[in-house]
Amino acid sequence: MASEIFDVALKGDSQRMLRRGRIPAGSTFADLERYILRSMGWDRDVACGFRIPGSDSPMEDRDSPLDAYGRMPVDYFHGRTTLRITLLGVSDPDYSDSPYASHRSPDRSKSIRLCLRRWEESLRSSSFLDDEALSKVAAAISSSRRTDAYLDTKTMKVTERNAEGAILIRRGDSAFLKDAATEFCRSEGLRPPAQGEGWYGRFLQDLSRSSKNEKAWRLFLDGSSTRAAEEWAEDNGLRGGEPDPSHSGLLPCRYCGKRYKASEDRSGMPVMADRPRYPMAVFCPDCGKHSVLSLFNDGFGLEYCFRGESRSCWVTGDLSAAKRRAESETDPDEKARLLLMAALEAYRCGKAEEAEELVEKASERRPEESAAVSAYIGYGQPCEYGGRDPLSRILSECVRMRSETDYRILSEAMDAVDGAIEELELPEWLEWDLRLSEILELCDCNDAARSFGRMEGIIGSCLDSLKERGSATGDECRLLCSMTEAATRFSFCNLDPEHPLRLLDEVYEAFSEGPIKNPPVASVVLLRRGIVRMSMSDDDGAVDDLVAVIDAMMTRSGRGPVAGRRAFAAMLALYPYDPESMDLITIAVNSMNAMSLSGAVTEHELEELLDAVPKALKAGGEYSESRKDVEAWTNIKLGPEPEEFLTPYDLMDLRFSYYLP
Repeated sequence: MASEIFDVALKGDSQRMLRRGRIPAGSTFADLERYILRSMGWDRDVACGFRIPGSDSPMEDRDSPLDAYGRMPVDYFHGRTTLRITLLGVSDPDYSDSPYASHRSPDRSKSIRLCLRRWEESLRSSSFLDDEALSKVAAAISSSRRTDAYLDTKTMKVTERNAEGAILIRRGDSAFLKDAATEFCRSEGLRPPAQGEGWYGRFLQDLSRSSKNEKAWRLFLDGSSTRAAEEWAEDNGLRGGEPDPSHSGLLPCRYCGKRYKASEDRSGMPVMADRPRYPMAVFCPDCGKHSVLSLFNDGFGLEYCFRGESRSCWVTGDLSAAKRRAESETDPDEKARLLLMAALEAYRCGKAEEAEELVEKASERRPEESAAVSAYIGYGQPCEYGGRDPLSRILSECVRMRSETDYRILSEAMDAVDGAIEELELPEWLEWDLRLSEILELCDCNDAARSFGRMEGIIGSCLDSLKERGSATGDECRLLCSMTEAATRFSFCNLDPEHPLRLLDEVYEAFSEGPIKNPPVASVVLLRRGIVRMSMSDDDGAVDDLVAVIDAMMTRSGRGPVAGRRAFAAMLALYPYDPESMDLITIAVNSMNAMSLSGAVTEHELEELLDAVPKALKAGGEYSESRKDVEAWTNIKLGPEPEEFLTPYDLMDLRFSYYLP
């Protein structure tokens, strides 16, 4: 595990050392470049490369070993900035004092380093096409050429040469052009294009007889080819996200609640009422008011939310619809009941003041039910309600459970809730919220074994209902992940650490294949399962699970702040298995810090991760040297040396979901 030590300074300013780092001995200049780019926060958007001092030409062979030039200093230029790299020699750190030393193996190290290489390629490659490249693809798709065309992902140019990294677009005179022309003629009431060779030329000749038709065709072709280019890019993993099945694609007006079809323009910006921009002011043609949309991304999918709100548009739209139903009701008693349902929707959206106002409006006609709703959503006093209304019985029992730790009493209350749910047709989200509440209350119970058995039953019944339906909404996925994480953490800490494996296997199997396949949910389960396996004496599979969590972050559906927290926690967990892979720590710290600066994670979440870093370094061994490396590469000051090393119990305490307390 020998390492090459080097300094990075601005050329001509040798007194100012910017970074000090180490990479595995025997690394190449290409390996060194990856370290430099990552530590400086750069990418390859400008001319960059190595130069031997005294030479004006870039180094051609980056695969040369670092000592190919006699260990003399080299220059690295990035645009107009030039760095001086000084090789300081080889060190041979001893990581044998780590409690995880017996868990290490060449195969595990190889798996971790392959994962890091995939991560580097993911960051280095363009996951999204810019407008210029997308326009080139659209032009190639809509052209009548007869030869293959390729997009070179390194230069973002369309060529006829199939180079390394190039992706086939489509052959000219393709089915796309014929289909587009046929659709255009159908929409404009024109004669469909002729059959046979040379049809496109004859089609254009017919259109040229009318300047109006010719202009309309150009506009139609431009829009159709752009949409086809976006689909092509998405199919090839270059742009776009997975469609979210949890809502219809309609964005509601936050004032009147009327919904309009949402789409994306060529730059990936949302479009509502023909006004693209992101973040954007959207105009409601019905009520004439404007509101601002932002992006909502929690690792399960990209959705839209209104500025200042923490839930996606389709959730806040349900609140608008519930209020409209209540306002339009003329019967006073029914109106009060609908106001209480709207209050629960406001609670779901995190709008406590609005929920309280709605309950106040309903309290005169339905005082006891209002008291039950008020207590459930968290600002009213617990109350005993002996009435016959099923909703009030459900909520009253849930409030009563919050102060109970006796398993027998909790079990009786849950049986009562389950019986009342069968009598009342509740919104699906509320049923899931009640199930999560039951799991969280069981976490404080004094009978761990029976409590976990009941948790397994709750989660199992939820899985059965999803399998029977054959789909799962984003909201259900989030809540199921919260239930699974809470149950796993409870079982791991209060029973045998291996106890939750059966539950994790069951949930992973349900979401890794089949009709409810969902990669983000599978990633949540893999992280927890990997942590559980770390605690076992025979931990085969732990590294594979944790590596899969990081790989999931590189996919289109896996990107997002919550997925990021899981991936970076997996990096901390993997570091003791291969402390030579210091990238695991530096990527986690730099990425989480960048996410905190952009507002994607809170300061508390950043502190939570940074508190775990020193423990991970101690678990790897050679704490002092490793700490110097992390602080040099990240420019972040770590806290004092911890007394204990990182354990699976520490990782179990980290939060990875929005809704898990």
